This record gives sequence, structure tokens and C-alpha cells, in this order.
Amino acid sequence: MANRTDTEGLPPIKVVGVGGAGCNAINRMIETGVKGVQFVGINT
Repeated sequence: MANRTDTEGLPPIKVVGVGGAGCNAINRMIETGVKGVQFVGINT
């Protein structure tokens, strides 16, 4: 049986957080265990 991920076959999702609030939002998503997402933080 092939190993599959929960996100296999789905389009890639990227979350971009800009500034302090955006980076805090990204940190919160990571802490809560959001999976299948690529995070990008841009601090100003």
C-alpha cells in the first residue's frame, strides 16, 4: 500500500503574514498545528 498524505492531490496553500500582527498570526497557526500549509513571514 502506498503512503499518502492528507494533502496529496490538493493545491498548495501558502499563508503570508506581513508585519508584527501577520507574524503573530502565523505563529499562532503553527502552535495550533495547522498542517498542509507553507508559512511565509515578512517582518517590517
